[in-house]
Amino acid sequence: MNRALSTTALAAILFMLAPAAPAGVVAFRGAIVEEGCAVRDQRLACPPGHPIDARLERFDADAARRHLRAPLFAYAVTREPERSWRLIEVTYR
Repeated sequence: MNRALSTTALAAILFMLAPAAPAGVVAFRGAIVEEGCAVRDQRLACPPGHPIDARLERFDADAARRHLRAPLFAYAVTREPERSWRLIEVTYR
C-alpha cells in the first residue's frame, strides 16, 4: 500500500512539474494509417480486396464555408485573419 501511494504521489509531482505547452500555438498533426483508394472517372478505384464503403460527392467550397462547424478551425481563422486557409480533404465515417 505504501509503495502504491508513494508511486502515485511521485507521478503527480512529476506531472505538475512538467513544462506547459507554448501559448498561442495551434498545430494540427497526425498520420493517415488507412490505405486510401484512388479516384478515376468519378469512381473509386480501390485495389483488389479493399472494401469499398464510400461514395463520391461533388464538393461545393462556398457552401462548406457557410456551414462549417469546426470550433478549432474557426478559432485559427479568427486568430490569424491575414493568413489564407484552404480545405484540403474531408472524410466522413
